Amino acid sequence: MSDVDAPHPPANPPRHSTSKRSTTSPRSRQRPPRQWLIRNIWPAGDYGMLSADPKAQKTWTAFDLAVSVATGTPWLGYKAVDVTGPVLVFVGEGGKGNTVRRIRAIARAKEVPADGLQIVVCARAPHLKTKQHSSRSQPR
Repeated sequence: MSDVDAPHPPANPPRHSTSKRSTTSPRSRQRPPRQWLIRNIWPAGDYGMLSADPKAQKTWTAFDLAVSVATGTPWLGYKAVDVTGPVLVFVGEGGKGNTVRRIRAIARAKEVPADGLQIVVCARAPHLKTKQHSSRSQPR
């Protein structure tokens, strides 16, 4: 092939930037840092599911979470709770009496008073659209 037959570079070659650009939009860069219910495990304002094999301590773990959120004490004794507040617990098994007994035992272990905890235990599924049930789910 001779020099005459060789392809010529385009008159205006495309420009390629070698600088790194952020792939986030300006709007997303203004977003406040994520808040955590349980630091680095459970984002605040989100819901989730706790699942495991039978007899794997799911209920105790969930009740420990309830007491930790209500009191600001570490979850399972070591994970920080960043957002505290009232807790509504729906009980699917064991009944209200057994649930209250367990919550009191966890509060004792965390060395916080069980009386006055902002935890509402609901032993049956409420009708959340009715004023009667929704007002009863508010902490007292």
